[in-house]
Amino acid sequence: MNEKGIRESFAKIKENMLFLSQQIIVLIEEIKEIKEEIRKLKQDRKSTDVQQIQHTSSTNSQVYTRNKPYFNLSKGNGGVPADSQQTVSRQQQELKRTFDEIKEFEEKPLILTRNTINELKEDIEKERNSDKKSNDELSKLSSLIENMKQDLKEKFRNLSKQEFIIFSALYSLEEQSKEISYKDLSIFTRLTESSIRDYIARLIHKGIPIIKDKINNKTVLLRISPELKNIATLEILSKINSKQI
Repeated sequence: MNEKGIRESFAKIKENMLFLSQQIIVLIEEIKEIKEEIRKLKQDRKSTDVQQIQHTSSTNSQVYTRNKPYFNLSKGNGGVPADSQQTVSRQQQELKRTFDEIKEFEEKPLILTRNTINELKEDIEKERNSDKKSNDELSKLSSLIENMKQDLKEKFRNLSKQEFIIFSALYSLEEQSKEISYKDLSIFTRLTESSIRDYIARLIHKGIPIIKDKINNKTVLLRISPELKNIATLEILSKINSKQI
């Protein structure tokens, strides 16, 4: 992977982290809105229940005042009118049921919210671990490429002028044609094939990544390693050989 690829990978990671942060902010705002709605609903329910109780108590009191002589008194309840006692009991049951419903309604969103937050935390942690792993791999790859570059610098600086000319000829011919033989290099450089074979052998011995492919167990084709081309252009290698960089 070249430097451009590494920069693009870092940019993509940074973009993903920014998107995740924005999603977290949106979820937090939604959670706040849900809590506020629950709080308002709870207050409205309590206010409504209190008004109903007050209204019922007032109504029962008025009815009891008007019809007191005709109420049947329950036995063993201290003379409390039976109908009034049943009404209060029914109102208490309804009130309890209402509060139970409010409690259930309140707890469900909170449970959902906690689960959502926990899942979000897990996703964030996984994303962080994934990003950390990617960063570590990119860091190792970047370090490896840097070491390769430094190693290549030393190798190309140690090439003689004539050796680099042969390498440059191979590099240039490969840009023009897919297959380059010793004969092609010989014609291009106006040197004998024997001399070309000798120079290629020296270049390979000095660690220059030149690949030899044998066709039909007879013809040898030469090419430069694609990895080298991904790391440096011919112009840069020329500057390294001349110790300009």
